[in-house]
Amino acid sequence: MCYRFKTQSTRSSGRIPNRTIYETRRFERTLSVKTSRHHEPPPLPPPNYNFNSSLLLLGTLGTAAAFFWNDDNDKEKDKKIIEKFPGTFVEFPKEYSFPKQKLKVLPPDSKNIPVVLVVCGSFSPVTTMHLRLLEMSKDYFDSSGYEVIGGYISPVGDAYQKKGLVNAIDRTNMAILAVQESDWIMVDTWEAAKPKWTRTREVLDHFSQEVNGLKKYDQNVQVIFVCGSDLLDSFNTPGLWADEDIQQLCDYGLAVVTREGSDPSGSIWKNDLLYLNRTKIHKIHQWIPNDISSTLVRLGISRGLSIQYLLPKAVVEYIREKGLYREEVEEDKNSK
Repeated sequence: MCYRFKTQSTRSSGRIPNRTIYETRRFERTLSVKTSRHHEPPPLPPPNYNFNSSLLLLGTLGTAAAFFWNDDNDKEKDKKIIEKFPGTFVEFPKEYSFPKQKLKVLPPDSKNIPVVLVVCGSFSPVTTMHLRLLEMSKDYFDSSGYEVIGGYISPVGDAYQKKGLVNAIDRTNMAILAVQESDWIMVDTWEAAKPKWTRTREVLDHFSQEVNGLKKYDQNVQVIFVCGSDLLDSFNTPGLWADEDIQQLCDYGLAVVTREGSDPSGSIWKNDLLYLNRTKIHKIHQWIPNDISSTLVRLGISRGLSIQYLLPKAVVEYIREKGLYREEVEEDKNSK
């Protein structure tokens, strides 16, 4: 007997056989299990979770890590600088001490008037011209009935905010290095360490109190303010100097070292206050002209030129070691 089964075409009817449906569902379940087992999504944060706070925290931690790394790196560099340049420091001492180790001791029978020479300014950087101001002034007063017992360089503080001014620590360090071989010039940090700008007459008051407070001399020690003829001429700039400040500077005594093309006598003649005090102003002629300028030195460094012999050797090496005044080139490029 022959039996014939009637089959239905799945192609024509569009129906899927039961076995095929079963296998398909089984595969989907297997796939779902594998997917959930190997690719589990991260748990959802709590409802009150703040993503911005987390990002801020991560950024703060990263910044703190970078800060401590840079801080350690800077401390290591500062340590090497101090080792290479003895006498310098990375921060001003917490307790101020007036430098007096080079002050000259006068004989008991000395009839000369003891004086201290003080030069103030930016000293960014200190040059041989600054040192020559003091040396020429010393020659003048030693031959004019005075006795120079010491000289001081007083760098201005950071609050002055003059263009081309590196920080007070570096400027003070360069001045210290510049006078290491001098037997009478010292560097005072009192003005440089102050957070506020200090008037020049207040600086001279400070020196007068400190030197005369030592009680080492029979006579009162006179403080003389040493400057260039360009500073004397600035007294004629309206609104730049107060009359009471000019008067007090004159009362202390001014030593004006002339520069090429300057006319200190003309500056005195044009100013009523300077003319009244003309006997207190000592004009010192440069017997060898020296017009080295800190501004031109900075410009030379930014141009990659040699500054050898324009500054004391130790100062040149310090500038190179610290890479000072190089950023002025970058500022000029960025401003164009």
